Amino acid sequence: LASAIDDFVYASCVDARSKATSQNGPGLLVQDEKGRNFGTLSPKGCSENYGFTLKTHTEFQASWVGDMTAGKLNCVDQHGALLAVTDNHGQSQRVIRIGHGANVGVIMLSLLGIELLRHDMRSTSTPM
Repeated sequence: LASAIDDFVYASCVDARSKATSQNGPGLLVQDEKGRNFGTLSPKGCSENYGFTLKTHTEFQASWVGDMTAGKLNCVDQHGALLAVTDNHGQSQRVIRIGHGANVGVIMLSLLGIELLRHDMRSTSTPM
């Protein structure tokens, strides 16, 4: 997640499996602007249908649940407060509504990371 004005990087994601601290399975380490680990974004189960969770070192947790295929997702924090919702608007557009007080950067980076994880999960799954 970088600035549109200059080359400043606010945050980034790296493959958790490439790091010694990784858990088993797919996941992304979320890093701050200095490359320090901020949290982990990972699927809640073996299927994207279970949703995704961002857990940070500050005890903040955001869970994304809903219909991943249709693009209709809700993001709630660890207390159940609604942070954001997404919805498809036509075939090629997605509307993202972010609640007051929610960290826009965290929401956007989570959504981008979820798309990467979904792609990885689909490409590594074996047909039955």
